[in-house]
Parts: sequence; structure tokens; C-alpha cells
Amino acid sequence: MSPTKVLQDTALYPLASAVLGECNLGIIVLDENADVIIWNHWMSQHSRIPAGLALNQKLETLFPELENSRLLKTLEAAVLRGLAAVLSQSLHKAPFPLYRPELKSIQNLDKSERMQQNITITPLCLPNLPRYGLIQITDVSQGVRRETLLRSKADEMHVLAHEYHENELYLKAILENALDGIITISEQGIIETFNCAAEQIFQQRTKDIIGSGIDQLIIDPQFPEEVFELQHYLQVYKTFIGSVHEVWGRCSDTKLIPLELSISEMWINERRKFIAILRDITDRKRIQDELRREKEQAQITLQSIGDAVITVDAMGKIQYLNPVAEQLTGWRTEDAARQDISKVLRLQLQYHKALLSHSIYQRCLSEGQTLALPHGVLLLSRQEQQFFIEGTFSPLKINSEITGIVIAFHDVTQALKMAHEVNYRATHDALTGLINRLEFENRLDKAIQKLQHQAEAKCTVFYIDLDQFKIVNDTCRHIAGDRLLQQLSALLQTKIPENQTLARLGGDEFGVLLEGHDVSSALLVAEALRKTISEFRFVWENKIFPLGASIGVVEIDQHFDKYAALSAADTACFAAKEAGRNCILVYHPDDAESILRRQQMTMTTRITNALEKNLFFLVYQEIKSLIVQPYHHIELLLRMSDEEGGVTPPMSFIPAAERYNLMPRIDQWVVENALRHYALLFKKQQNLLMHINLSSASLGNEYFLDFVLTQLARYAVNPSRICFELTETTATVHYGKALKFIEKLKALGCRFAIDDFGSGLSSFKNIKGLPIDYIKIDGLFVRGLLDDKIDYAMVETINHIGKLMGVETIAESVESSEILEKLREIGVDHVQGIGICTQIPLNEFIYSL
Repeated sequence: MSPTKVLQDTALYPLASAVLGECNLGIIVLDENADVIIWNHWMSQHSRIPAGLALNQKLETLFPELENSRLLKTLEAAVLRGLAAVLSQSLHKAPFPLYRPELKSIQNLDKSERMQQNITITPLCLPNLPRYGLIQITDVSQGVRRETLLRSKADEMHVLAHEYHENELYLKAILENALDGIITISEQGIIETFNCAAEQIFQQRTKDIIGSGIDQLIIDPQFPEEVFELQHYLQVYKTFIGSVHEVWGRCSDTKLIPLELSISEMWINERRKFIAILRDITDRKRIQDELRREKEQAQITLQSIGDAVITVDAMGKIQYLNPVAEQLTGWRTEDAARQDISKVLRLQLQYHKALLSHSIYQRCLSEGQTLALPHGVLLLSRQEQQFFIEGTFSPLKINSEITGIVIAFHDVTQALKMAHEVNYRATHDALTGLINRLEFENRLDKAIQKLQHQAEAKCTVFYIDLDQFKIVNDTCRHIAGDRLLQQLSALLQTKIPENQTLARLGGDEFGVLLEGHDVSSALLVAEALRKTISEFRFVWENKIFPLGASIGVVEIDQHFDKYAALSAADTACFAAKEAGRNCILVYHPDDAESILRRQQMTMTTRITNALEKNLFFLVYQEIKSLIVQPYHHIELLLRMSDEEGGVTPPMSFIPAAERYNLMPRIDQWVVENALRHYALLFKKQQNLLMHINLSSASLGNEYFLDFVLTQLARYAVNPSRICFELTETTATVHYGKALKFIEKLKALGCRFAIDDFGSGLSSFKNIKGLPIDYIKIDGLFVRGLLDDKIDYAMVETINHIGKLMGVETIAESVESSEILEKLREIGVDHVQGIGICTQIPLNEFIYSL
């Protein structure tokens, strides 16, 4: 309870209020937090600050000029240590900006108009309450003016002896309440007075120390073995008023403490005396030691880190290079010091010779913000070596003033080479060197976009499926089939017109994209390819294998998308196989499309029936963690059963569902049923984290996000225990919608994973902007990492990319313990696959718990 509250609860409160209001001095009471709790009428009159504004404020807020003042330090000593103090006008020159009430405005008054003050600071100790601070301010303006007048009339000073006596009392009070130790010493070095603060510093009583020599208390750090001799000290250091030196103080327990000492001389009755003022600087020395250690640690860090660090002053001159910076620039710090930044740090873009360092430095200075180096910056060393680097220019600020620039960068030459290699591997078939399906689709997509803007443009797509290829694989094993594909791919590449595209789409399937060709000219190329394949003879172990090819051709226009174009070409290729193989068929919508539509319509009917009769079911599969972490991951996989009890895998019905826009309904079924079972699963496994797959069609559905939010609330699911999985293609193609969907649910705590990561690595620049939690490494790479160095490198690289993104990695399709151990060596966080985790219908799993 505060003192104000105590008074309010007593009958004396009106009397106390009247006294505070009528007394002719300023009264301020501060609580233990240094907030004003009492501000009397006198203070309101003389400060022009009403009590209503002053209460619960700090003095430095009301009077900013008091910040770091002796007044606040003395007040802190009163509240914290219970030390009373008196601040006299003669020493402290009116700390509070107070003025006489008759002065109408204080806006333009100088300090000469300020009220002269004596301030008494007293700790208040009330039973069962914290210590408070009482400040009493007395207006001594008239006394000061009178004292000034009397000083000008020295011949009249004797009539004011009693005032000198009063001053003597004030000085004695100051001496006894000062925070610093004050000792008076005779010319022979004998201690004559010893104030309270000195007693606390040396842990000695005044009566025990008076008459002793100063050498009993002080040791000169310059001559620790010698006796401290006052006259010698004054002679060596030529001490004057205001000069300060560090010495050692000897306490009663013989412990030495660091002190700050200043000695001044005075004359009393023609006798020379000395005043020694001492301050305990133990805390300051400790802080200095800590700062020194921090500086040493920072220096060691700069010497040890893998990044290059350069500091530059505000004039653009080099100050410091750490060892990595010395190695990359070819400059030693002592040679680079005071050199211009553009001479030591020579930066340029890969295909431009103009140096960038000075312009980036100037921009960083002017904007006052950290600037990242642009992509593809080269560092030219002093020995003309070249390094690709990434880094930042950051302003170095001291008290909001920019005093220089800190440049931090690292060598990414090898990383860029690896990224280029990874990008090449991501866009090209490892076996044949042709572009892969993903890159073929990207080029096809660009060609269709060109058709949309250029009405006269033409474009034709082939889908080629080798005939009799399976015989080679079955007869001579896959190594022979691989050799066949390599030889045939090189041969087919010679038959493709210049600047046109041949791709391996997978297995024994190839794709051709002819831009600027209508179907008539394209058929000539198709026939040349068919004839080349028919005439090709593959020889393996004295066996000769003939081949053929079924080729589907489609001329596309702006109404196609890449999926429809490939589907049409594939349909025509399938029709060519049905027509007897080794022939060419041109896609005609009225024929092939109707066949495909009937097939998909049949599947669409089954899907609709499954939704209506609840024939879908979820399969539970564990995701095994290779790291210590708080969650037990499971993924729910979708299956469709028919009325006869058969099970249809997703790839048999998903294409039809996607084409006829049934995926949002399917995803709604998955989300609702997954969340409906969550409560029961959570009771059995409280650290459960459930993974749920979503399609791209659902991201584009304007109602799907609201549906998910409703189901989370309906089943009272903790959003942080749900992880939605999006395929890499979905996240890339529908980046904007994916980002909005992710950000909305991430705000609630949901997690997100990118599935099949690696198959679309060229889209990494888009994906890295998504706030995801996990990436799932495509099983295509995981299955082959034991035998294929490229697959191993892809898994290792994707895992490394995940670590750089700050996300955890999950390897799919883990089919053996050998693959599991390799993934553990690489550092993958989680694994999943039928080789380690069986797939169990969710209902059966729940009943088994």
C-alpha cells in the first residue's frame, strides 16, 4: 500500500493535504520505481506542471535535463541504500527548472531567472512497505542574491558570521551524505577527517582511522611495493583540481579494491591541507573487463568464421580484413589499411567490367540500410583470380551516426557450379542427355503462350513410343536397354531440325516440339524419325534387335494447354499402336478425344458414385523420424474401393477427377474425414502430427479455404498438429494462390510440406519464397541413390537446400534398410516408404489402438 493510500485511509488525510498544499517548500515523494506519487501545490506553482500531469511520471520525463544528473543518482542512493543527502545551491546550481509564480511565461527565460534551490533527499521507511524517496526543495533565491551582494562588500562580511556557520553545517551535511569518499589530509599525509562514504569504501570506522597515515589506505598501482607518499605522488603526477588517477584501496580485511582518486589542496589559517575524493570503481572495472573480453571474443570470431569480413570507414578507406577476406582479395590487412575500397574489393557483374564496390558503398551510406549484393557478382583478387560471391553491405552506426560500412561475403563459386549442375540434371535426362519431361513441358508451355500472342505462329507436338523395346530389356537386361536408348537418342537428335526440341519423356517414350511447323511439314520430320528408328539395328552380345516406333502428331493452337497437348499426342500415339504399330497418326479431336472422353467419363461416374456412397477410404502410413523431435508424423493416403470390394489406386482416378473438376470435392472429403478421426488419434498419440495431401484444383477453389477453416473449428483440431502437403508443381504453377492459402493457415499454426521435391528443381526460385516447414524428396531419386551417383548427389543437394531454407526434409519411397542407412548418413530428417512403414487402412489402425 502506498503512503498516499495510507493517508487516505486515515482521519488525518485532510490535515496532511492542507499541510502539503500550504507549506512554503516543494514536496515530492517517489515510490520504489522512481515514479512520482506526491506533488504538492508549491511544486505545481513553481514548475507550471499540474499535479495531475506529474503523478506516476518519472522526474527525467518531467524534466529531461535531469537525466543522468547527480540529483537522480543521489535519489537512487536514498531509495536503494537508504542514504540521505543534501544538494546545496552553491555546488549544484539549481537542478530543478523552477521559477517564481509571478513570472507569467517561462518559455523564453534563461537559467539566470531560475529559482535558486537547496534540496534535501531523505529515504522514507514505513512498516511493511518498500522504501520511498522524499525530496524537499527550498527556495534560496533571495539568500543567494543576498550572499552575492555580501561577497561584493567584503568589509561587511563579518556581520554575517552566523551565515558562514550555517554554510559550515551545510558543508558538513554534504560531506557526510556524499556518495564519494572524502578525506582531508595534512601536509604530512595524516588523515584528519573521514566521511561516511569513506567508511563504507574502506570498511573502517572514523575513530579508528583518524590520525593514521594515508599510506595505510592507498597503494599506488605504479609502485605497488612502495609506501604511498603524498608529496611524492603529487610530484610524480602533478595532480591539480579535477585530475583523476586510479589507485588501490586497502580495506580492513586486507582486500584491495580499485579506486578513482583526485587530490586538491586548500589553505586554512595559512596551513596547507589536502582533500582526497575517492570513488569505488569495482563495478566499472568489471564492466571494462567484460567489454575487453567481448572485444577479444569478437576478434576471435572474426578470425574464425567462414565468411569474409571487411570494415570500411566513412571516407571509403579500408580498416580491417579478416583472414578469409585476406585470402579472397589477396590483400593483407596491413597492406590494405587506408586503401580505397574500390582498389581492394574489386567487384563486377559477370559480363560487365565496371566496378561496383564504390557505388554500392555510397548507396549504403546514403540509404543507411543493409544492401545485398546483386546475383552473379564476381570478385577479382589482387592476383586476378575470380570468385563468385554473395554478401551484404551494412552500415555501422554509433549513436545513430553512420561511421562506416561492414562488408560480409562468402565464396559461392563451387555452389553456383553445383547449382548449374543440379539445374542441368533437373532439366535433362541423365541417361540420354536429352531434356526431360519437365523441361519439355516448360518449353511447350512457352510455345503455347507465344501462340496466344502471335496469331500466325504454328506449333506441332510428337509423342513417340518405341515398339519392341521391352524385348531388349527382357532379353538382355536393363543395361542393354540403356545402351540402346543412348545410341538411338544420339541418332534421332541428328534428324531434328535446328533449334527444335527432342526430349525423353520417360522409359521408351520421346517427345518432339516443332515451333513454326504446321502439321504438313511436321509429318515429314515424323516420317524421317520413324524411318530412322525402323532402319536402326541394335546389336548386343551377337544379337540383333530391330525396332519400330508409333508416333502421335498433333498441331496445337492457343486453346491448348501443355497437358492437353501432350494428352492429345499421347492419344494419337496410342491409336497408332492400336492401328498396328510402326506408323504415324495425326490427332483428330472428333476421334481420339471422344475415346478419351468416354474412358474418363466412365471413371468420373465411378468417382461420383464413390463420393455418394462413401467408397473412399484413408490409409495410414508412418513417417519415421531420424532426429530427436517432439512429433510423431503420419501421412494419410487416399484410396477408392468399388462395390465389388476392389481397390483403385489414386493414379487411376486422379487424372479424370482433375479433368472434370472433381478434386475439390475429393479434397473436402479427405480433409473432413482426416480431421474427424483426429481427436481419437490424438487421445492415443498426443504428439501426433498429421500430413494431409491437397490438389492444385482445391487451391484455386474460392470456397475451399473457408471449408478447411470450418472443419478445423468443427472438430476442435489444434492447427499446429496439421501439415498440408502440396506438390512442387502445384506450388510453382499456382504460386500466388499457394502463397495466400499457406499464409492464411500458417497464421493459425498449420504446417506445410512440398511433396515430390526435386522433380521440378528449376522452379526452386519460386518455391523458396513459400513459408513451408518440410520438403519431401522425390522417390525417383531416393530409390536409385545406392547405385546411381547422380541420384545420391540429388538427394544430398536437396537435403542441403532444405537445411539452407530452415526446413526439415522427408525422403519418400524408402524401400530397404540400406537406403535408410544412406539417408541417415546424408542427414535427412525423416523417411517414409513401404520398406520401413506399412500402409494400414485408417479405420483398422484406430481399432488396433
